[in-house]
Amino acid sequence: MSLLNSINPLRSPSNIDDSDDILVIRERILQAILLVTLGFGLLLLLLTLITGNLFAIPGNATTLGIALVIISLLVLLRRLSFSLRAGIFTAMIFALAIYSLITGGLENESFIILLTYTLLTALFFRFRSGIASILITVVSAGAIGYLMSNGVIPIPELMTPSASSQMGTWASMVIRYLYLASISTISFIYLVANLRQSSQEARETSIVFQAERQRMEEIIAEKSQQVEKRLIETRTIAEISRAISSILDEDKLFYQVVNSVQERLGMYYVGLFIVDEFEVNAVLRTGSGEAGEKMLAAKHQLAIGGASMIGTAIKTRTPRIALDVSEEKVRFVNPILPLTRSELALPIIVRDKAIGAISIQSTQPNAFDEDDILVFRGITDSLAVAIENARLYQRSQQDIEEIRVLNRQFVQSSWSHINTANPGSVEFISNQEQSNGSEKNMVSIPIILRDQTIGMLDLEMDQDTLTPEEQRLIEAITTQTALALENARLIEETQKRARREERINQISTNLTRTLNIDDLLRTTINELSQLPSVNEVAIHLIDDSKTA
Repeated sequence: MSLLNSINPLRSPSNIDDSDDILVIRERILQAILLVTLGFGLLLLLLTLITGNLFAIPGNATTLGIALVIISLLVLLRRLSFSLRAGIFTAMIFALAIYSLITGGLENESFIILLTYTLLTALFFRFRSGIASILITVVSAGAIGYLMSNGVIPIPELMTPSASSQMGTWASMVIRYLYLASISTISFIYLVANLRQSSQEARETSIVFQAERQRMEEIIAEKSQQVEKRLIETRTIAEISRAISSILDEDKLFYQVVNSVQERLGMYYVGLFIVDEFEVNAVLRTGSGEAGEKMLAAKHQLAIGGASMIGTAIKTRTPRIALDVSEEKVRFVNPILPLTRSELALPIIVRDKAIGAISIQSTQPNAFDEDDILVFRGITDSLAVAIENARLYQRSQQDIEEIRVLNRQFVQSSWSHINTANPGSVEFISNQEQSNGSEKNMVSIPIILRDQTIGMLDLEMDQDTLTPEEQRLIEAITTQTALALENARLIEETQKRARREERINQISTNLTRTLNIDDLLRTTINELSQLPSVNEVAIHLIDDSKTA
């Protein structure tokens, strides 16, 4: 099977360039002609061996056998160069034509063989070779005719003496052959040339098409990568926005944002800066990786509006992109981050005020573009909202704690005044307790009002501890008791305030009825002397003349 494949005309040998369509066609035609020639040659050889008189000249069987061996080698040895194989075969055709002219003269098929030689030369080789083959055959035929007409070459037995001895006959035949060979060869050459040109144009068109196709594939691949990159960025931003929306601690918030961007988007470094209270410097609050830990330990900060992308972004409240950091003039060169090739600085804006900025750095040049600004702005906008929420929450927690402290102080002050003014307690002793002299267990439960203990509930019981149901019941009772006591205190305080206001109104009325100064002073002293805590009252008017 491998031998049949190697001699198959439809299969090109490995030494033939498949990109040259004309060469492939020539190789296949040569192999097909060699196989046909070998087949007919073997048939002629068989007839020669059988009859022994196929040709009139002795030794034809041997010559034919040698020619068939050469053709067989040309068929099998396809690894040889095409020019060598085609040259050997056309040379054999030319030799056969010359031999036919010498042995048969003008009476046999010699000029047909010459024409075949010319056409095959034009087919297998270039334009000049085809023209050269015509000249060679014309010169060779003319020389043989000249030599034969002058008796140098014996006249073949098959050829009439008159035809062989007249030079005009040879010249007429040569002219006819030259005409046929010229029009056939030139037409064949131009046909092959046009075929070559068409093949070349088709190949060039194919090359252009392949190049355009490759370019389109590269563009599509690049666009696909960009779309995939944008999709990953969008998903990451959505996940980060959802994650940070519920974080109310700034440190946790910053850590979540920085590490999520660095890990999910494959960035070299991400750092988050917050403006200090004096609005002079941007202080690093969180940085990714080991570099971030080193800079946090060194309390890294950058001047606002200084020679850094972070400072400039905060000052101008606009994003900054460095596609190649080596060419960026306004940038802080950080020795801890030597592999940075491109950087993106985005301000964090809350209510038209930049409160910080985020730095995103990559080891690849041209890693960011204008679309990245729009994408990463989603992170900074979400981060700004989250920071504002965290600060509002912290402020509200501080306010709540202050209110709790004030409430505790108020409750403590109010009830300490009541306990000091009216200390006491209420007890209940059951009849069973009076009759039973066994030892009891004491349980004390605080009465709590707004996180402040205002009293104690003491219980004497037979068991060591309270059951869960009893504990819940007593806690509910103490809670309601605390609220009821507070309500009673508030009512009592309100009544006192009302009586005080009523007393003040009464004093004001009595004072407004008195028009004499002495009576007015006497009325004031009488009213003040009725206060339970007052033992003596005196009013002294100041003489302005003496003080002067």
